[in-house]
Amino acid sequence: MIYFLRWLIYRAIFGHEPELALQKACRKFEHRFRRVEKLILNKGGSLENATLDEMEKLWQQIKKE
Repeated sequence: MIYFLRWLIYRAIFGHEPELALQKACRKFEHRFRRVEKLILNKGGSLENATLDEMEKLWQQIKKE
């Protein structure tokens, strides 16, 4: 019963089921990561050689789009 109540509260607050929200978040993350990867490769680099700072800057740029 408590799980059902939590589910109802979550749904009332966020508007969808937790599983769907998690799936959407995972797809969004993967899409952004693929974009970072593509931008690095287009610059002639590789993920192995990219710095965390470089990837973070690209990540923030993509989030603004």
